[in-house]
Amino acid sequence: MSQTFRPQPTTGHLPHLDALRTVCMALVVPLHAYYLGFPDYAWVAVLSDSFHMAAFFLISGYLAGGSLARRGASEFHAERLRSLGLPLLTIVLLLNPPTLALHELLHRGSLDGFVAQAAAQIASGKIVLHGWFLIALLIYVALTQQLSRLLSRLPWPTVPPARRGLGLLALVTLLALPAELLWRGEEGPFGLPLFLYETLRYLWAYALGLAAWHHRALFAALHRPDPAVILVALVVWLVCLTQPPRDPLAWDLLYTLRRTSSALVLIPALLWLSQRFAGRETPLSRALSQASTTTYVVQWITLYILALCLPVQNLSPHVAFWSLTALALIAGFVLHHGLVVRSRWAAWLLTGKRPSRAQAVSSAAIPSTVGRCSTSSVQLSPPSKLPNTDPVLVPK
Repeated sequence: MSQTFRPQPTTGHLPHLDALRTVCMALVVPLHAYYLGFPDYAWVAVLSDSFHMAAFFLISGYLAGGSLARRGASEFHAERLRSLGLPLLTIVLLLNPPTLALHELLHRGSLDGFVAQAAAQIASGKIVLHGWFLIALLIYVALTQQLSRLLSRLPWPTVPPARRGLGLLALVTLLALPAELLWRGEEGPFGLPLFLYETLRYLWAYALGLAAWHHRALFAALHRPDPAVILVALVVWLVCLTQPPRDPLAWDLLYTLRRTSSALVLIPALLWLSQRFAGRETPLSRALSQASTTTYVVQWITLYILALCLPVQNLSPHVAFWSLTALALIAGFVLHHGLVVRSRWAAWLLTGKRPSRAQAVSSAAIPSTVGRCSTSSVQLSPPSKLPNTDPVLVPK
């Protein structure tokens, strides 16, 4: 009879998960600064695509397992609906329309055609922009109870240790592949919007985090890179850089394998590093973690305001890029600790929580996003599977 693995205790706080989440949040800002028109920083987009979103969803899945067990299904769903839904409404209704207007001013120099463009975005549902991550999390939340029951029976302990790394890689690649096969343009099958593509392509990461909550051995395994997976990732990257396949199906498979293998190398490496060097919470790490949701919600509009106010044309590209990045991060931190923790309305709108709780926002509800911006038009375009310096203010 195989050993039964019980869920991990949910009472202990894991500071290294907060630390990794905070680092991932910080990477959102240079990613979006790159899409404002800094082609020299394409490596930021490549790095982000290799682990960034997967790490966020994996951490969210792990913490959701504990929250579901601790709160019960009804309270869990109600709390997640509030903490994700209110910031989503703030993004879509209050922040994204003026962000689109700032985009027009930055790239066109006027607001001509803005009303028609905004109406088209609203009618198509593309107004969600970076709010797609919150929509994906809400969908995952609705599935969490069923996924938890299924993943609690995962036969991880029976898999020989030597085969676990490659077996996990094969499984998550198969789960991620359908999104690449179904979405070949701006819309998926039956006219489904692009944010559902993102939801489908990262379901494996959320499920893996949820499974790690149920199985101690899997959680431990995710804190050390598997040598066989490292070898596969290196070979796949070598093929992508030297002889990428021309056949669309072969490319979709190779691209998916590149993303999943990279994630299963980088995420365990980062979890190991964060556990080793950020295993204890400090006042600074706690303050940065608390400001994560606020920074995420306002970072797009903040970047555009800064780009319009600062004399970026008179600065070197490197100075402009890092100035925008640093100031946007500082602005989010100051806004949270200067306003959100003191204002009930600001806390509800930006974090979905009361001011007293906005100072300790649940890690599972901390989002991030990947986006692109365009000098030609603000419209959703198919996510590029290679770095694209063509700007569009849309989710990836």
